[in-house]
Amino acid sequence: ETAGAGGAHHPVFYRGGDDPGGGAGIMALQTRAGEDLRYLTGVVDEEGTLCAQAERAFVRALDGGCSSPIAAHAVLQGENITLTGLYVDEAGQGFRDRISGPKEQGIALAETLANRMKEGSPCLEK
Repeated sequence: ETAGAGGAHHPVFYRGGDDPGGGAGIMALQTRAGEDLRYLTGVVDEEGTLCAQAERAFVRALDGGCSSPIAAHAVLQGENITLTGLYVDEAGQGFRDRISGPKEQGIALAETLANRMKEGSPCLEK
């Protein structure tokens, strides 16, 4: 699917609604250890990186993988990051919650949210 913007077409990865898997829509580049990556400074998206790090930290804290019923979506708003997470435990009980704080603390916030869900936080409405 694409969305037109001034005659140009741009891919639409996420429009809201259902929570995507952690890191969905983020493009990654794998390189050799020790490689000089200065040539990527014009390509790296700091906001996307912060969101992806928080989303992946949430999935990792819940021992999730590609087939786990876990979703995460982080959004930056100024200097803050908001992470919404969805988790289904082994008994089939669903948990949905949200946490916000300084964007530099995205990974710690994600781990806090995951731990809160492991402890049985109630499922929030969409």
